[in-house]
Amino acid sequence: HDQYTKCPKDVDMRRSMIYVQVSPNFFCDIRTLAKELLSHKKKTKIKIIHLVRNPFSMAISNFNYHSAYPVIEPWVMTAQPCAEEKFFGVQSYPELVLPTFLEQKDVMGGVGLDNPLMYPDDFKALSERCHALYQNSFNRAGSEKWNYYNHLRHLDPTQGLELATIQMCSSGINGGDLLRMANNIIKLKEIEQQLAQEDCTGTGVPCGERIHTLTLSLDWFIQDPYGMTIRFLDFALGNAITKGEKIRIAQRYRQSYYRKVSGGDSHITKGKNVETPKGHVVDPVLLENMLRGHELLGRVLGNVERVVDDALGYPVDNGGSGEQDVVPMEGGGDNIEGVSR
Repeated sequence: HDQYTKCPKDVDMRRSMIYVQVSPNFFCDIRTLAKELLSHKKKTKIKIIHLVRNPFSMAISNFNYHSAYPVIEPWVMTAQPCAEEKFFGVQSYPELVLPTFLEQKDVMGGVGLDNPLMYPDDFKALSERCHALYQNSFNRAGSEKWNYYNHLRHLDPTQGLELATIQMCSSGINGGDLLRMANNIIKLKEIEQQLAQEDCTGTGVPCGERIHTLTLSLDWFIQDPYGMTIRFLDFALGNAITKGEKIRIAQRYRQSYYRKVSGGDSHITKGKNVETPKGHVVDPVLLENMLRGHELLGRVLGNVERVVDDALGYPVDNGGSGEQDVVPMEGGGDNIEGVSR
């Protein structure tokens, strides 16, 4: 993101341009963000497709993927999950996302949260727990010389999952995707609510349609890759391409996805159990139960789940939005695709 506006860089999209960004940082205020998105002089409206995931399943897939042998992504060999990261050397992750979380009750009134999604002291508690797990010989003899990947491989699976999930919550530069996803959902809803109240006379487009967001679950693409691709294209392109062209694109996507599944693509974790170095298999259901029962992570991820469910149109008390099983090539499941017109 830009150091001064705190908005994502390079969002000045030209008319009819399709723009894709993985895990964008929507840390700016909503008026600045809306202005940035609609900044091009010929642009009258923008459609945003926001791809999200259930936070519990996202956390388990992340742990399963990054603890796999052999190592898939080299960064896990050098990552410092407990380090205090600062953007541009001055901006901490908590100070960038906490304003959204502390105020989200008014914005997300329908999600049933009686308290803020996350408190300032929660970041301190996550840091303390991270240090208790990472390179701590009192926790595991010899682990003071391990790297992050060693911890994911050799800690008890529940502790490895806990460490990986903390990294997905609190490491803003090299992680933090779970909280980033919730932050972005809230920001996009704030923008739609704000624009709906403004006077757009002379633009030729109703204010409520100037920035229009469709939130989709990656799990839906797993269950019905063809149907969801059609829905994606209908929203993004409308009548700009023919129905026959949409069908051909959806068919190609479905074939490509099933080839990856049958070929054992490492980014697809559907149906895979977590396997320890000694060959022991851990049921993902047990890992999810651990997360849900965790005093801190259970509460935070539970709040994120309610925000995700609300954005997807699920009842917020349904106990979850279903299993999400794909680990994207980059980022953790919070993807933005924009189409400007």
